[in-house]
Amino acid sequence: TETSCLGIRGGRTLAKALADESCTVQVLKLRSHALIERGHHYQLKPFCEWLARNESLRVLSLESNYIDDFAAEHLAKALARMPKLQVVDLSWNSLGQNNAGSGYRALARSLRHNDVRKVYVGRNCWE
Repeated sequence: TETSCLGIRGGRTLAKALADESCTVQVLKLRSHALIERGHHYQLKPFCEWLARNESLRVLSLESNYIDDFAAEHLAKALARMPKLQVVDLSWNSLGQNNAGSGYRALARSLRHNDVRKVYVGRNCWE
């Protein structure tokens, strides 16, 4: 277990706070395994369900969080509902590692629904 990982409970608590209508957080950086552990893509689903309710985030960095194609599909659903989002950083994850790149496709579809101007996906599938 990664000691720096928020896990399901921590991720859900953080996302609930972000979903509050009084939330004004505009930049969220959860890097280096802060959100999910390797091979545990299901940990991202509860976080994403709450994150989708956020109306203030402009920058979301989930760099180096073991996000694979399965986890990206959960994330894509949330991103599609975040109208103010402008920058997404998914560098150093595991996109493209499984499921024939379905995560990339899901993310591309979801980002058509908001004002995202920059998407970083470099250094994926690095294992």
